[in-house]
Amino acid sequence: MNLTALLEPRSIAVVGASARPGSFGDQLVGQLLAGGYKGEVHLVNPRYAEVAGRPCRPSLADLPGPVDPAVLAVPNAALEAQLGTAAAVGIPAAVIFASCLEPDGLLERLRAVAAAYLDHALDLPSTRVAALFLETVREPAAFAAALAKAAAPAIPVVVLKVGRGQAARAMVAAHSGALAGEEGAYQALFDAYGVAQVATLDELADTCELLAGRRAHPGGLAAIHDSGGERAHLLDLAERVGVPFAAISEATRERLAAVLEPGLPPPTPRRLGHRQRRRPDLRRLHPGPPRGSGHRRPGPQPRPDHRADPDTSYTGLAIAAAASTDKPVAVMANLSSAADPGEAATLRTAGVPALEGTATGLAAIRHLLAHRDFLAREGAGDDPAPPRPGWATLPSAAPGARGMARERWRDRLSDPGRPLGEAEALELLADWGVPVVATEVVTEPEAAREAAERIGWPVALKTAAPGIAHKSEVGGVWLGLDGPERLAAAMAGPGVELALGVVADPQFGPLVMVAAGGVLVEVLRDRRFALPPVDHRQALALLDRLAVRPLLDGVRGAPRPTWTPSPTPSPASPLWPSTSAPPWPPSTSTP
Repeated sequence: MNLTALLEPRSIAVVGASARPGSFGDQLVGQLLAGGYKGEVHLVNPRYAEVAGRPCRPSLADLPGPVDPAVLAVPNAALEAQLGTAAAVGIPAAVIFASCLEPDGLLERLRAVAAAYLDHALDLPSTRVAALFLETVREPAAFAAALAKAAAPAIPVVVLKVGRGQAARAMVAAHSGALAGEEGAYQALFDAYGVAQVATLDELADTCELLAGRRAHPGGLAAIHDSGGERAHLLDLAERVGVPFAAISEATRERLAAVLEPGLPPPTPRRLGHRQRRRPDLRRLHPGPPRGSGHRRPGPQPRPDHRADPDTSYTGLAIAAAASTDKPVAVMANLSSAADPGEAATLRTAGVPALEGTATGLAAIRHLLAHRDFLAREGAGDDPAPPRPGWATLPSAAPGARGMARERWRDRLSDPGRPLGEAEALELLADWGVPVVATEVVTEPEAAREAAERIGWPVALKTAAPGIAHKSEVGGVWLGLDGPERLAAAMAGPGVELALGVVADPQFGPLVMVAAGGVLVEVLRDRRFALPPVDHRQALALLDRLAVRPLLDGVRGAPRPTWTPSPTPSPASPLWPSTSAPPWPPSTSTP
């Protein structure tokens, strides 16, 4: 869809223009005329011959010249007729201010327009960052294609997604007549294409301003202050949002120590004394490793007539510093009310972002670093990441066996009336080389004893009755069965439970899920989603983003969880052998 007529109009027609003070049509015309639009403006309303000193036509069919978009300031009841007239006279686009929820069927006929804005913006050579205020996605495939289009030339996309909570989803459905979608599906989609998801409009503004500029280098943040208190405040917030600070080299420390006042050591972030507010001081940081430097000041400078003086103001120092490096340099206010508009304009004219709050500015920096990491991940290709200490590479089945397993499970999973039980789910994972707890399904006590002998004591006993989602709640789980007398002491052993699953999202299709396992999966709602296929690098990234991730390194003396790979099972075998040692991570959760 070509949106040039809508987003780059040469002439505009306002249908519903009004001379009644305070009416919507009056405000719309006033804002349009006062906003500096240079093109032709046509006014339409059969009730008036003149509005705001301009001629007013009775209909779109009576306009003296061509119009790009028609702006429709009319109620729902008149909307379809006006759209029909616009189409009949060849107007290619329209802006609608009505809810479109009536008359019946009108909204459905307008839905096809929704995912085209991003695609159009990406075709403009001037686009450096794309911002979306998003209620819902009506065409998931087209939306994903647009995100992929943005990722190819590395144009950052920033999204404020509303309708995330239950009440908000209901409001979006009532407002737009559309499914708001599950948060996990959008998280997986945004992760796949490196989209920055923000929580507020202020964060959206600061993030767009920062991402529209320079790309971050390897390393962390270097911050400069004139207050010890604000430095501590920055440290608190940076830790909360996950912004790392740069490690200052010994050579950089020596350069800084030569100019700092006594009692001001040069850590990062560092406090800048009054006598050190000089351009050479800031430039001493640039040879070091930090990618970006947030040059912060508490508020407007006391000498506004010297805002850009490189020796007396942070504004001048930041501009001079930015000119001497290719790393991002920004000025961050403590809060938006302390940001001086004149200073901000001077900075932005010089290409230096002016961020208007500590929390939103740090969030923007986090998004800047995340976009850097996304680009590095994309550039790494499909090569697997090197194994981490204590983490082993999963075994893979032979190509022939994997093909047989694929056909077998395709047929099995195509039957929606037969949900997978725990034993089948573990078997599916084993067929793809995922180490699992050895499991056998039995129907009588003697068969259970024989299975326990084969697996090795101790064992766990669970009900395999169909339709029971929470086995422990019906007394269907017995642990620590260490011999024939009690069937005793935990086959799976102590460890960290994780849940692995695949869910079908109604908008975006299948999603891979990893979450805190056991009862925690529902209590904590600690889970992450990804669009399949998921490679080794993406799988590790999903685990890193779980709240329970630190448990996998061992906590308070607990050993780091390990696992023993199982032999590759036969695709035709309903049961599989294994050692009695627990796999990593120890889990018997059902997808």
